[in-house]
Amino acid sequence: MSLLRSQRMFSDPFYLQGIFFILYCCILLVSFCAHALVEPIWLRSSNVLFFIYFVVAWMYIDPVLIWTFAVSSIIYYLFIPGISFVAGIFLFALTLLFTFLYDMRKRSLTMFEERTTRLRRKIRDLWLKIESQTIQIERINGKIQQVGLFKKMSEAIIGKLDEQQICEHIVSYTDRIISRGDAIQLFLLEPNMQHLTLHTQHVRTGDLNDEDTSDSLNSLILKQNRSTRVIDTVDDGHIGESSGCKIRSSVGAPLITADRLLGVIRIDSRCRATFTLSDQRILSDISNFAALLISNVRLYRLTRYLAVTDGLTGLVTHNSLRQQLESRIEDSQAFSLLFIDIDDFKRVNDTFGHIIGDQTLIHIAHIISETVPQGSIISRYGGEEFVVVLQSPSRAEASSVAAQVCRSVAGSMFSVRRTPITVTVSVGVAVYEGQKIVYDDIIRAADFALYQAKEHGKNTYVVSNEY
Repeated sequence: MSLLRSQRMFSDPFYLQGIFFILYCCILLVSFCAHALVEPIWLRSSNVLFFIYFVVAWMYIDPVLIWTFAVSSIIYYLFIPGISFVAGIFLFALTLLFTFLYDMRKRSLTMFEERTTRLRRKIRDLWLKIESQTIQIERINGKIQQVGLFKKMSEAIIGKLDEQQICEHIVSYTDRIISRGDAIQLFLLEPNMQHLTLHTQHVRTGDLNDEDTSDSLNSLILKQNRSTRVIDTVDDGHIGESSGCKIRSSVGAPLITADRLLGVIRIDSRCRATFTLSDQRILSDISNFAALLISNVRLYRLTRYLAVTDGLTGLVTHNSLRQQLESRIEDSQAFSLLFIDIDDFKRVNDTFGHIIGDQTLIHIAHIISETVPQGSIISRYGGEEFVVVLQSPSRAEASSVAAQVCRSVAGSMFSVRRTPITVTVSVGVAVYEGQKIVYDDIIRAADFALYQAKEHGKNTYVVSNEY
């Protein structure tokens, strides 16, 4: 018999019970022999076998069975002289029957306990699975609610061209989508500025105006150039150096479009570890959407500005002037119009070049803007020609303004390569008093008066008598 097989046999309760049953039979056999032969050596052998059986059985077999065998053996061993052989056999049979019934009962209980344990384990696993699925369902419902709010935010914002309204909607819906924080702030990098300025905010409770921590958080977000989650500003050595800082946790994302920074959106909390990775991802999506909308609004604003503004001088374009004057003529709103032309402008271009010619146009536009009354419409009509629309239809006031423009331009001077340049202008004046005319008629009248001013020696003005 191999060692492995022996170890397996002695570890199996069935084999152990068989071994101790045989040992018990040996004790009885020796006892019978001692009674039959009445030899002391057999009696001593019986005592030794019973002692060995009792000790070893106590180590390996169920105590109830041990005491059953032990009591039956003691009874038989002590009282064997007065009991017949048949009585000993009957006692031995009863002992075996009790052992068999007890063993069957014990096996049944063991199987029941094992089945109960397996059933409890299955119930526990099923309950854990139900809890896990419940948590997943709650997360899915939360995601669905967030997606619904995101859709509502998109519907509310898309189509709006007011940057202030867009920022307010973004902050308001972000507060509903991520409702964990105490304050939501949107910072924008204004044109020609090197730092972020607070544009829109929504504070739930109290005051979280901690400028040092706020600037540090914004710097961290801009440095990482992506959405950032701060679990604890106090434990973070780069942010929470002061133990009295009000902001304990934060999540933020930069507003970036086409590699251009527009601003930062950030949510702050007074508590530690308030925000999750899911909040960080959602805020990143919101920031991308907000950056696209703000960029489109600014692009629209720039396009509209370029459509009505001359790119060189910053004055109103000819098309925009035409629309405004046609609207006034249609409503019969009286006004005065000054048609201004730079005298001998070709000489400036031929002598100093077109770059200096452009500088001359900018210089004249600046002087005209400073000379005419506030509320006047100043337009670059084309080339070196300018048009000024005065609110007053008074010929005397229009003549005074035209004369002042001629004097201001003639009295101004700027240098090119240390060479002083002086230019003059001629002005044609026309007055509209509500007559039934069209835009081209008033322009034609002012242009004819300008031609007459040129004929009169330039650097002067002429008032049209047509209207």
